[in-house]
Amino acid sequence: MIKKIINIQKVGRFNHFCGRSNELSFSKNTFIFGKNTQGKSTFTAILRSMASGNADFIIGRKSFDTTTNQNVVIETDDGQKIFKDTIWNGALDIKIFDSLYITENIYSDDYLDENKQNKIATIILGKKGKTLEKEYEEAKQKLDENSKAKTDITNQYNRTFDKSIFDFQSFRKKEENPSIDNDISIINANLKAVKNQQSIKSLLERLSSYLNKLDNIDTAKICETLEVKQKEIKATEEELNDNYEEETFIKHRALCINAVFSATSFLEALINELFMDSKAFQEKQRCHLPLI
Repeated sequence: MIKKIINIQKVGRFNHFCGRSNELSFSKNTFIFGKNTQGKSTFTAILRSMASGNADFIIGRKSFDTTTNQNVVIETDDGQKIFKDTIWNGALDIKIFDSLYITENIYSDDYLDENKQNKIATIILGKKGKTLEKEYEEAKQKLDENSKAKTDITNQYNRTFDKSIFDFQSFRKKEENPSIDNDISIINANLKAVKNQQSIKSLLERLSSYLNKLDNIDTAKICETLEVKQKEIKATEEELNDNYEEETFIKHRALCINAVFSATSFLEALINELFMDSKAFQEKQRCHLPLI
């Protein structure tokens, strides 16, 4: 039990307090009263520091405009408890019930009943109660966040899909499909194939037309025509030899070369287009795509 305050230096309003009278001694029931800012809370902080051994309660209340070290001496049944050089020489087992104790050890929760009246629902005492209060508030905040996220996801689902066909709750019960990305790729490929059916059909019709033209070519007639043309060329050549003129020969040769190059270019372009159409047709056949 505290018996007497011997000395308090440089702690809050107690710049240099010395107890020199027995009137300052403590009895079984001692009441300390005074106006605000007169040092009651500072004295409580000193007692809390002595009980806990935590010097911060005193260091945090160091008096202004001073460089002198803080010092506290309190007489108790166990001898003097001295605070010097930020350290207590011993602790005193006392309980302090003030606003700080309430903040650290009491948790209360209230709610509104059906009549809109505020009623106390829960009161928990002790530091464990404060820990539970913090965990409860964190869990409640997380619950609110999850509820909001669920609402947002549900609204997004309902805007995207027809809920009359497949509602969100049914969607949530569906098991996860690990191959869903591959399945979507296959469906997209099939959709693309369906969209390209008309293009494929037109391509096949063109290819079929070219093949029909090739089947109808009369090679014998072509050979006969080539022989006739060859004879005509030879006759022209003999005629030119008989009537050779340098200028006429150069002009005729230029026309012939131009005719040969033009015919060759036409045949090359026709053959390239035919091979490209044939290759495209073979690729579509390997993909087993519908031809309609």
